[in-house]
Amino acid sequence: FQERATLSAQLKEEVDAQMAAYGYEIPTALITNVVPAGTVMDAINKIQTYKRLKSAAVDEAEAAKVRVVKAAEADAESKRLSGVGLAEQRKAIVAGLQSSMEEFQSGVPGLSNEEIMSLLLLNQYFDTLKDVATGSTSSTLFLSHAGGLDAVAQQMMTGIIRH
Repeated sequence: FQERATLSAQLKEEVDAQMAAYGYEIPTALITNVVPAGTVMDAINKIQTYKRLKSAAVDEAEAAKVRVVKAAEADAESKRLSGVGLAEQRKAIVAGLQSSMEEFQSGVPGLSNEEIMSLLLLNQYFDTLKDVATGSTSSTLFLSHAGGLDAVAQQMMTGIIRH
């Protein structure tokens, strides 16, 4: 296809040489449609097919890469928002404890901050026990209560202060 002009010039020379004997001159030989052999056409078609397949494979790989990157970005954002939510939850817990401490101090005069904190922690401890009992599928819960409720409150205070 690219050598159409060369083929046209060669054809003109050959035809001119043969027709000159009869007194004819060929001004130009136009080649309008070149039909290569079937094997050549098959080879050309295969080359084009493989180029398209290669391009499609590259596009598919790029799409897979974008999906992986976007999933990683979404996961990172989810974790960031989870951290923000956890921080807000902890702020709310601290604000709630502070509010409860203030209400106890104004409502029950004479209690020290340590006694109020013991009562609040004991209340949270019982709430936790209730949640474990109602939300758990197990039927047995082992608890250490050596020394009574005072000791439990003291153990909780000690655990919070150390950690």
